[in-house]
Amino acid sequence: MLTPLKREDFDKYIDFIYALALDPARSGYPTYTDGIKTKADFVERSLRAYERANEDILLYERDGKIAGWIHYYYLAEDKYLDTCSFNIAEGMGDAIAEFTAFARERFPGSELYMKFPGENTQAEAALEAGGFACIERDFNDVFDLDRYEVRPQDPDVVPVTRENYDLFRALHAQVEDMYWNSDRLLADMDE
Repeated sequence: MLTPLKREDFDKYIDFIYALALDPARSGYPTYTDGIKTKADFVERSLRAYERANEDILLYERDGKIAGWIHYYYLAEDKYLDTCSFNIAEGMGDAIAEFTAFARERFPGSELYMKFPGENTQAEAALEAGGFACIERDFNDVFDLDRYEVRPQDPDVVPVTRENYDLFRALHAQVEDMYWNSDRLLADMDE
């Protein structure tokens, strides 16, 4: 069962949910296992749900106990629904089924994006069984700046500007089955 998490109950669950965020087999992206993002980052990002009208955190209850949460946000103008965290201790498949049913009812006609590490085989199986398409398989790589040696800049590398944007668009269009397509990037270029 999914129920909205009240702000006054947030502290009661945060340690449990953060522990799930550290387990790639029981969590979604973004990952907190990369050694970069911290518990403070997780807490700060989660608390923003209470400041924004287009976000919410749903507790997932299974067999009478809290088994996780789903933090999502919705961009109405784009009919875009995405998750900020999807951390479930047990019953991942049921949680996905309940959340997708919730999303269909509450946000009809929207596109739902959910991201999970490859280690979360339960999520992958549940999404596949639900008829969802995997549109992307990625690797979460971390670059160690302490071991980086600065090299001379290649003269063929140029910043993307409005004047040369068509060059970037030609490259990006090859892989833009994503929210941040070329048109949205151009519209938000000043940011």
